[in-house]
Amino acid sequence: MSEQETERRALIPYPASSPARVQVANRQLAIAAYLKQDIERGRLVAILKRISSDDAASFLSTRQGLDSDLIGRFADRWTWSLLQANTALPWSLELIDRFVGRWDWGSIFHGGLADDTTLPWSIELVNRFTDRWNWESLSGNEYLPWSIELIERFADRWDWGGRMDGGRYAKGREGK
Repeated sequence: MSEQETERRALIPYPASSPARVQVANRQLAIAAYLKQDIERGRLVAILKRISSDDAASFLSTRQGLDSDLIGRFADRWTWSLLQANTALPWSLELIDRFVGRWDWGSIFHGGLADDTTLPWSIELVNRFTDRWNWESLSGNEYLPWSIELIERFADRWDWGGRMDGGRYAKGREGK
């Protein structure tokens, strides 16, 4: 092919679906996404530098995907009630077990972890922390892997009196 022909072909646009154009577009999108993430990270750091460390810990507790090592490194700084509400946490049996004494397991007024919808619910999870759960709340958690085995295994712990209102304890409430 002559040099003139090569130059002429270079001026002809690729079809929109050509593999070369798709690759170029994908690279450009990846670069743009990286730059956007970098800008957002810079804004976040600037905000965190301007607020108190307690406010920063509260902010990060609720909004950021934090791994077990980072949580452990700053265990005394987190707002644990906010941290456990963070839907970006990488919940696992190991994470729960590692910080077992720091989680809010619940009370008669609120369900704590027992009401959480993002935990990796399993019979093993329920069994491992049998003595910690708020069983009134756990009894109404629709995200449990409900089965005959689960019900029978913990038959003496379930709140058989009934619950209402999306997980709030409702025993003794009349007409609702």
